[in-house]
Amino acid sequence: MADLQKAARPAARPATTSLPRLPKIMDSDLSDQPLGPRILGAGRFGKVFLKTLKSVNNSLVAVKVVPATTQCKDDLVQEADFLSRVCHRPWFPSLFGWNLDVAQPYLVQEFVSCRPGVDTATTLLDAINEPATLLIKSWEYGRALLQVAHGIHYLHLADVLHNDLKSDNVMVQRNGDNLSAKIIDFGLACAVDRPIQLDIKAGEKVSKHIAPEVATGGPVSVHSDVYSLGRMIEDVGKCSGSGNSGRHLKTVARACLKTSPTNRLTILQLVNKLQT
Repeated sequence: MADLQKAARPAARPATTSLPRLPKIMDSDLSDQPLGPRILGAGRFGKVFLKTLKSVNNSLVAVKVVPATTQCKDDLVQEADFLSRVCHRPWFPSLFGWNLDVAQPYLVQEFVSCRPGVDTATTLLDAINEPATLLIKSWEYGRALLQVAHGIHYLHLADVLHNDLKSDNVMVQRNGDNLSAKIIDFGLACAVDRPIQLDIKAGEKVSKHIAPEVATGGPVSVHSDVYSLGRMIEDVGKCSGSGNSGRHLKTVARACLKTSPTNRLTILQLVNKLQT
């Protein structure tokens, strides 16, 4: 699970109009790991713990716990709302439920392990830096990127912008010969028709995955998600060598990183490019 500390925060985000219908998971149904509480990520928005969900075959789950403030609770509700729209698809973690009626509200979702049944995880960034960890072949990176692009296309069709796409917010899992990728961390997500602006302070270092129009105070959009995905493709292209695959990825990345948002590939065009 990626660290919850953000390079930028939403300046304003409209409240969710209704609560998503999710099962209520009691604290008694969750247990810590044998060696005690294990933190997967932490930041200003709360902490994510690795726990076991007893009622679902003792499955490993990622539990996001937030401070007991109205703003943090509202943000958790909105994150759950957006993830609940897409979690039935293979490009996103499953969402098991939540509990808002406790001192520190929490959201329970699938822990995307690097291999089925193990308690360790691998991000796409990890896989780029250490491909031997999951025995990743160079052509499999393209497959992982295509899955991410499919996921973002589906997310946009569900009227959601991710707004924080980067290589350490994509988890990869090896299951035999299959390598799958899942998009995580909806903490900065918003509705397509209600775009937010990121609160970037003067002089603050801006992560390279944030589109230039957003970094300078403009609203997020489907185009800024494509830009972020382009940065991810660029990262993979750099480690894919100088062969046809590497050159193709670099060409696709450049088409996503145009300065003018409307000159970038659409997400559907990007899916098609990655399929060729």
